[in-house]
Amino acid sequence: MTSTKSSGASRGARVSVCLLVYNDVASLTGTVNSILTQTLPDFEFIISDDCSKDGTWEAVLELAKKHPHIRAIQTPRNMKMCGNTNYAVRHAAGDYIALLHHGDIYREDLLEKWLDVMERYSTVGFVFNETASKTSTGIKLNHKSENRNFSEWMAGRQFLEKVLFKNWGCCVWGTTMFRRACWEAVGGMCEEFGYLADVDLWMRMAARWDVGYVEEPLITLQDRRERPDDYPEEYKPSHFWPSKKLAYSIHAANLAQYYANSRLRYWQKWLQFRARVSLETSKWLTYALVRKRSDMLLDSVKAECPWEFLLVRWYRNCLIWGKRMGLL
Repeated sequence: MTSTKSSGASRGARVSVCLLVYNDVASLTGTVNSILTQTLPDFEFIISDDCSKDGTWEAVLELAKKHPHIRAIQTPRNMKMCGNTNYAVRHAAGDYIALLHHGDIYREDLLEKWLDVMERYSTVGFVFNETASKTSTGIKLNHKSENRNFSEWMAGRQFLEKVLFKNWGCCVWGTTMFRRACWEAVGGMCEEFGYLADVDLWMRMAARWDVGYVEEPLITLQDRRERPDDYPEEYKPSHFWPSKKLAYSIHAANLAQYYANSRLRYWQKWLQFRARVSLETSKWLTYALVRKRSDMLLDSVKAECPWEFLLVRWYRNCLIWGKRMGLL
């Protein structure tokens, strides 16, 4: 691991920014500049590179030379998003950790807005915000477009039950600010959940602490069409079914833990969960059939899991057999 020294003032700051980077040299400068221009007067700024192969690490070192505020670190091996996150947080000194990702652009008051919520609500474990995405027609606000009614302070357990458990897609982007004490209490990210480990982390935190929200588009997310060719495979459309199975695994683990002390509710929620898994998988199998997506049908075995009903497995096997026999 190679690192540059940061100023003593930033090392003593209450907020540590951990920017995770990997193979995205083209967008690096824009992202870093949006962090360097933050209105928060003092914060520790760590850039953690996950053994990039496209010149990203070399570009990080150059930026660190120009800006002494930056501390550059590199993982000892490619550890993926989850491992890089755990690695970066271990090197951070602040009471509050701002977890940021390469490619995105951050509004200049992002850290200030996040910190304000965290300090006004002592029970909040993490805070997230409205985000914007580039589209072919302009900028789209993500949460508002989904008709979500979020407030600045939300009871964690209610947020977990009514939002995180109810949706396969997670409305909390992997970019948040959280309390170091909460992170340490839950043990950080679980590497078994790979690039979706942040979803599991928000579930475990929401089960124990409240949730903060800023209803302003403080982050503009990277356009998927602008991602480099050597971007991690798991973020590409071809990884659809493994992603589904990973999401099911995260929900299963957290449901079991959350309802462990209420046997009746546990079995009720578990049955509902299995029904949701079965419906979700069946929906996408039918989509692949109607759209004549042979690749998607044949790949669907990667989502086979113990939580789906046997009827779903039969449906999948029939579709795959029909496709291989040329009947579909």
